[in-house]
Amino acid sequence: MRFSLTVLSLSVLFAVLLNLSLPLLAKQFATNTQKNDQMKDMNLWNQIVSMLYHHSMVPVSSSLIVAAIVAISVLLADLFDHHYISK
Repeated sequence: MRFSLTVLSLSVLFAVLLNLSLPLLAKQFATNTQKNDQMKDMNLWNQIVSMLYHHSMVPVSSSLIVAAIVAISVLLADLFDHHYISK
């Protein structure tokens, strides 16, 4: 299978859209504890809600980070597939 720029673009687009929408949803239900900066002392669920809450406060920078992670992941997956799986 050849690399698809469409798959890369759509993967990044959907990741950014989810990164923008999920935090808005979580923000509606976040408790004062989950809005706290001491995430290391929280259980996993509270950490996730807290991270989403904080992503809602910095949508551009968090979306850039998510877009970069997704783009690099898709490119690495294609490279791995090309060299090791689909020879």
